[in-house]
Amino acid sequence: MDSPKEQSYIDAIKLLPKSAEKRVISFGLYGNNPKYTTGAVRNAELRDTYFPGWVLRFYADASVPGEILARLKELGCELVEMDKYKGEAAGMFWRFLVADDESVDRWIVRDSDSRLNARDRFAVEEWITSGKVRESKCLKCLFAHHVGVETQKSNYRPTLPARVPPSAFA
Repeated sequence: MDSPKEQSYIDAIKLLPKSAEKRVISFGLYGNNPKYTTGAVRNAELRDTYFPGWVLRFYADASVPGEILARLKELGCELVEMDKYKGEAAGMFWRFLVADDESVDRWIVRDSDSRLNARDRFAVEEWITSGKVRESKCLKCLFAHHVGVETQKSNYRPTLPARVPPSAFA
């Protein structure tokens, strides 16, 4: 059960403006370490509380236990299979591929072991209402992620190591 203070935050989040944008919170998920696999599931469970209207997308490979992937799918997450994209530390960078998806209007890149919460949601709302295209300095120090909107995607395209075909997001 949430504390009265946390419940007041959750109630305030419910009053935030709705959006027709496709908003994605992107994660890379690989291996079977519960710190990350359980974190992924817990974030999926928390999405509607703290980030209603946002899609959670997990770029994952076959090293993630099948029951974790099934649970994420059950919770409405997008899963992008990354088995053909291997290499030293590749999994850590998969989450940034969201910047290359033209169907996404606004995105956040996060770590699976960092839980979604009210503080982060209010910081993201502040970013959204600021009109900034990209923010990583103050938001990164708050909750270790990067954010962006569709207008900046072209800045990332030349540096992405592997293009993921649009059909991977279906």
